[in-house]
Amino acid sequence: MRKSSLSASIGTLVTMLFGATFTSHASNTNTATTVKETLIIKNSMLRKENESTGFRYFVISPNHKRHAFVRIVQSDEINSKNISHKEKKYQLVVDGKRGRICIDIQNIVFSKDSQRILYVCTNRNSNNNTYAQVILNDKAGPSYPEIQIAAFSADNKHISYSVKQGKYYYLVLNHKKIIKVTANDINMIYVSPNGKRLAASIQSKEGTHIFIDGKYGKNYPEIKAFKFSPDSQHFTYTGSSDDDDDYRIVLDGKQLPVNKDADYPEFSADSHRFAYSFGKDGDSWLVINLKTNKKTITKSIYYFINSNQYSSVSPSHTYTSPNGKEEITVQYVEKDKKYFIVFKKKRSKLYESIDNILFSPDSKKIALIANKIGHDSGPILVMNGKQVTKYDYYAGVAFGPDSLHLAYYARPKNGGNMRIVVNKKEGRHYPKLLERILPYSYDFKNIYFAFGPNKTITYYIRKPKTGDIYHIEEQF
Repeated sequence: MRKSSLSASIGTLVTMLFGATFTSHASNTNTATTVKETLIIKNSMLRKENESTGFRYFVISPNHKRHAFVRIVQSDEINSKNISHKEKKYQLVVDGKRGRICIDIQNIVFSKDSQRILYVCTNRNSNNNTYAQVILNDKAGPSYPEIQIAAFSADNKHISYSVKQGKYYYLVLNHKKIIKVTANDINMIYVSPNGKRLAASIQSKEGTHIFIDGKYGKNYPEIKAFKFSPDSQHFTYTGSSDDDDDYRIVLDGKQLPVNKDADYPEFSADSHRFAYSFGKDGDSWLVINLKTNKKTITKSIYYFINSNQYSSVSPSHTYTSPNGKEEITVQYVEKDKKYFIVFKKKRSKLYESIDNILFSPDSKKIALIANKIGHDSGPILVMNGKQVTKYDYYAGVAFGPDSLHLAYYARPKNGGNMRIVVNKKEGRHYPKLLERILPYSYDFKNIYFAFGPNKTITYYIRKPKTGDIYHIEEQF
């Protein structure tokens, strides 16, 4: 083979396995000025999603700056005599670095701070029996016949998972077996913020239970929204009822008095208060002082969580800014059946509906997605009372860390592909962006992009014709 042909072949192989970068420039002032596309993985090398289990094989970190994917290992890449060539082999690639070879890879999870990653790797021993290990930042834990749900604690410092040995399950904390559990299956496992308490949602013949502190809670047809308080002293969850479609609120193992349509249990950041919504429209909230047990019912709720974005906006609710000094009140006009907001004592115009409210990190700006009234109706984006742009669809609206830039994922009214828009500047148009979907123990928000240094924004796409995945960087 000639040297030029060899170089071309090596170049093709490197592109296929490790990615290639292409940069283009735009002259239009209303578009991003620079687009850099980096090939992450060719579709032919990527393990396909398993729709029946919902496992994902391309995962984006919570800060949207790291990624991991499961690639198919080719037979000619396997040199070890101890590894069979008969079964398919897979490898987790994290930020371009390849990990160990496994016959199966599941449960890929980044920690909430994006610094650590774990997954479950299955292989065979010399007796041809399968065994599984939790791999944390490429370091393997103990071997078990079967490993199920694995997760990080809320403070990112601890890992937990469940293992099955014989007819029993064991809850494991930081690779050490802690508690033996009798169950048909384990749905989810939780670690308290201080790393000292373990809980699990377990399946038995009677239904679903929460197992915590060595005790089995009451069984329910379905359990959701389990969480520890920030100080790890309390826990809560909701359990569905056999009699109706309502959920019951459970606090520290005790079912609270029944309230119609009870939902959304939450602790305050200092763990002193607990609240949940109830009522037909979820417009009433019961707030409990956990120190005095005093109960208060309110029609507005000051969100406890350290978040600056509110979705599923409800009428007659008050939303607070990140610094706790600013408030937005949403009001409903019964006569007109329309909505408006009050911010800094100023009333907005009327809208058909208000879908999202967003504070900037410095609490000085607000943005909302609303639907206009009249013949020109449809979703619009409003910032500090002024209509910014009008598209047919919005998602992932976010302020930059410096509060100076507003970005969102949008589709124009005349159709066409989706695009990222930053300060009215449109990025390149792509059919679909890959969103970062957080695990159940996080906040359920879908994130489509991340702000980078030097006025850049980054995101991931899958090319429609080839299915190949690219990392995109645009300058605005």
